[in-house]
Amino acid sequence: MLLSKLVPTLGRVHYPLGGGGQFADLITEIDEYFQHGITLVPGDVVFDVGANIGAFALHASRRAGGGLELFCFEPIPPVYAALERNLADNPVLGAAKKHLYQAGLTSMGGPSRATFHYFKRLPCDTTLHIDEKREEFAAFFQAKGQKFDEQMRRVPGGVGRVVGGLTKRSVSGIATSPLTRAALDRALGLTKLECPLTNIDAIVAADGVDRIDLLKVDVEGAELDVLLGIGPTTWPKIKQVVMEGHDKAGRLDRIKGLLVSAGFSFIRSEVPPLAIERGLNNFVLHARRS
Repeated sequence: MLLSKLVPTLGRVHYPLGGGGQFADLITEIDEYFQHGITLVPGDVVFDVGANIGAFALHASRRAGGGLELFCFEPIPPVYAALERNLADNPVLGAAKKHLYQAGLTSMGGPSRATFHYFKRLPCDTTLHIDEKREEFAAFFQAKGQKFDEQMRRVPGGVGRVVGGLTKRSVSGIATSPLTRAALDRALGLTKLECPLTNIDAIVAADGVDRIDLLKVDVEGAELDVLLGIGPTTWPKIKQVVMEGHDKAGRLDRIKGLLVSAGFSFIRSEVPPLAIERGLNNFVLHARRS
């Protein structure tokens, strides 16, 4: 079942039942991609990896004035249904050419299928890397507990300090205790789904893609795998890259190294304000050629 909301800049946008809680964040963070000289014009080819409900594709089409060629990848069936609906007839698409794939992207030589952890109430947090996602949830609750504790310590008298400390400990443990973690999984509607995988090189070869004017990646921990699915003959076809990722175990440095090796002259990464507020190690990366 799909619900919908009217977005002033994009028109009516559909999303799966239960996914409304992240809708505002999803729309807001899209603007972060179009900074530092990232541009699009009609006729450009866009690879949208981790397309979700298609909000980025719609936004990119609006900024370009329509007429893009869109390759959108989304593995989760209910989210893919919203993507299909949103890209079917939205006026902001103009005369867009659309190629939709119900699949995730991975490295060359990677598996053809994998188990995704889909959160019905947090669809933007769907991931192949559940342990990493649990660490992210734990950091989020720890930041919330710390913030509440700091607020309560400003209350005159000792009651605020006591209440703040107790709340901090209880909130911080939500995503770490096995009992509360299981309850959190149920509350968020965690479901395991086996979905197909492919890689960028395979798509480029199968569809005869001669250029990628913008590669956008938002795949909740699998961003390096996506880039490892790009071979030496495909990299020169890619003009710009924008990416939301998670800097775990030196991942950001490895990504920057790949981009440097591929000939990108401008590479910049930043921690977005929302990630700072939530105590997360997210980054937004922009890269483009001269």
